Amino acid sequence: NKPGCFLFTGASYAITVKNIPTASFGAGGTICQGGTFSLQVNIPSTDGAYNFTYTDPNAPSGSATKYNQSATPVMIPVSPSTTTTYKLTGIEYANAPKCTFNPNSTVTVTVVNKSNPGVGDTLNLCKNGSPINLNTTLTGTPQTGTWSELDGSGILSGSTVNPSLNQGLALGSYRYQYLVKGTA
Repeated sequence: NKPGCFLFTGASYAITVKNIPTASFGAGGTICQGGTFSLQVNIPSTDGAYNFTYTDPNAPSGSATKYNQSATPVMIPVSPSTTTTYKLTGIEYANAPKCTFNPNSTVTVTVVNKSNPGVGDTLNLCKNGSPINLNTTLTGTPQTGTWSELDGSGILSGSTVNPSLNQGLALGSYRYQYLVKGTA
């Protein structure tokens, strides 16, 4: 170097700072026993591919399931046999820097048991016989349901069949049905 000449050397760096990834579950819901519900995972910012984990208490040892995604929202089908709460346990970028975060978001899927009023049967009554409460003939575990006449005999009142309600009732067979409204 000559006197008075300065030689500068160096390197320049471009540094990109990533946001900390966040995630949350969408709303929970209710399904009938044996049904399927889609868990919705919302990730507000997509700075590339990311991984997230969630726990499923119904999986072996309540294990965490890891997803590698680049689109949002992510829909995860689940079929719990009982009411279950799922938890997001972590999210990170797939590539460095990972910027790991624990969103601690939970969602509950409520499972409603199916109604089972039992199997139908045949009852024999005399025209002048005593009333019979049809609820006492149900063999299953009914929920709140309603009885209806299928043949218009005119002898059903609520859940009670009373042959004396219709003295002009023709001899023969009459059908009744018990219905339970679903809740899911």
